[in-house]
Amino acid sequence: MVEGFYGRTYSWSERRELVTFLASRGYDHYFYAPKADVCLRSDWTRKHDPRQVRALRAFGAHCKRQGLTWGIGLSPLTAGRDGQSDERSSQDLLRRVDELEGLSIDHLLLLFDDMPGHEGLAQRQCAMVDLLRRTFPLRLIVCPTYYSTSGVLDRIFGQRPLRYLEQLGEGLDQSVEVFWTGPKVCSESYPDEHLAEVASAINRRPWIWDNYPVNDGPGMCGFLHLLGFPPRTRQLGERVAGISVNPMSQPWLSRLPLATLPDALKTEQPMDRRQAFLDSGSRLLPGPLFAVLRQDLDRFQSEGLDGLAPAEITGATDTYSRFDHPVAREIVSWLRGDFRVEGEWAAG
Repeated sequence: MVEGFYGRTYSWSERRELVTFLASRGYDHYFYAPKADVCLRSDWTRKHDPRQVRALRAFGAHCKRQGLTWGIGLSPLTAGRDGQSDERSSQDLLRRVDELEGLSIDHLLLLFDDMPGHEGLAQRQCAMVDLLRRTFPLRLIVCPTYYSTSGVLDRIFGQRPLRYLEQLGEGLDQSVEVFWTGPKVCSESYPDEHLAEVASAINRRPWIWDNYPVNDGPGMCGFLHLLGFPPRTRQLGERVAGISVNPMSQPWLSRLPLATLPDALKTEQPMDRRQAFLDSGSRLLPGPLFAVLRQDLDRFQSEGLDGLAPAEITGATDTYSRFDHPVAREIVSWLRGDFRVEGEWAAG
């Protein structure tokens, strides 16, 4: 799993409980990269304060006790920009990664996503990655600036440089993995032909950053993605270097779809997504709560908050408020608009 969404983040207790659940389902890593952690993104050169450092170190230890490797995602948004010299950027990068390595991480995610593109982009990024590779004994995973073939990235961040992916693939050491979201930012499927083309371009099998069931950003925060995963089969696992799932902003509700992926990756044919929800919900939720939620599945998954009349929202809020369960509390909070994200680019 990769906690890589915009907006409201998880509490440390929610993360620990989620890791324990993921371990029970066969997941093998947890990547901490919330967009709201300013020390990893908007103010990436600033060290976490002592309280945050203690929390991160304790969380990493919990991941390892549960049998999961863990990593942290750093987005050096201003490296080499805003008048910074290459030497200053390199010093900032080395210092910041040295601080993160002190948290006993297994993986470092260098995330170049959602930033403006420019000529020479791939060469600059390869140089930063190689500097870190030669300095730190960490498994490195890079998210390209253009991490999908979707034209939406070009419209928002500028036309991608010619041969950007090929230059990245040529310049990165073979030990470095590369994230990829597929044909779209939120891909329904990963066709074999598409994966083969991407693997050829980046000179290695892609590591899938799976943007299901994520529901961040203005376009998706009004929906709860509860169905099982879109087509994910054993064949997908054989064609990629790894898969990291970006969950919903609601950690307890995310368990419903997250529980379905390990089984899906063992099958030859895509699973029945509704049946997968029914199976996971019946196992994970008390019967009365699940009975109500299965009735609301289509409204929450497809219609969303904006498709509900005020009276429907009020009625659903009253209904779920009667249950003393974290899933019900998340639904109530979602119905009240507490998970709204406005004005930010996100996975959707």
